Amino acid sequence: MSNSRLGNFVLVGNVGSGKSTLLKALLGLDNAVTKTQSLVFHHNNIIDSPGEFLNNRVLYGALLSTISQVDIIVYLQAADSGQLHMPNDLLRLYTGKRVIGVVSKTDVPGANVEAAEAALTEEGISGPYFKVSISDQESVQRLGDHLQCITREPVKAGAPLTQVTDQDCGRQI
Repeated sequence: MSNSRLGNFVLVGNVGSGKSTLLKALLGLDNAVTKTQSLVFHHNNIIDSPGEFLNNRVLYGALLSTISQVDIIVYLQAADSGQLHMPNDLLRLYTGKRVIGVVSKTDVPGANVEAAEAALTEEGISGPYFKVSISDQESVQRLGDHLQCITREPVKAGAPLTQVTDQDCGRQI
């Protein structure tokens, strides 16, 4: 996947939701995935955030500050986790953010895609959702293509929170 047009997004999700692994696949990186201990910045304002930013109230300020720096929030909900720790109204604090819901780890034992989608919906992240497995390169490619598509479309200042779907880019999710 050509990743030169990817940019201006942050990956957010609980500890172990697969943010770093997904980002490695999206960017075509060969290095080993390690536990993200702090924000990791990549080219074109691509940011990998540690899951602790959602799991620990003390770190909410760092998460909010990070989100203010991007136009797109990619929220991962692992299909094998019933937990979703998101600060109340996190997605409503900044106008003009595009939010993409991703159900990760769809191929692991105990995966429950429907429960993960329900958790995203409960938090105000509307579908349709990208269902991603690192072992399914096509699912990663669909997400990468979508991110490239919406990265080219600027967000207007003061615009309301928007859920951009692949239909906006002429494809089905």
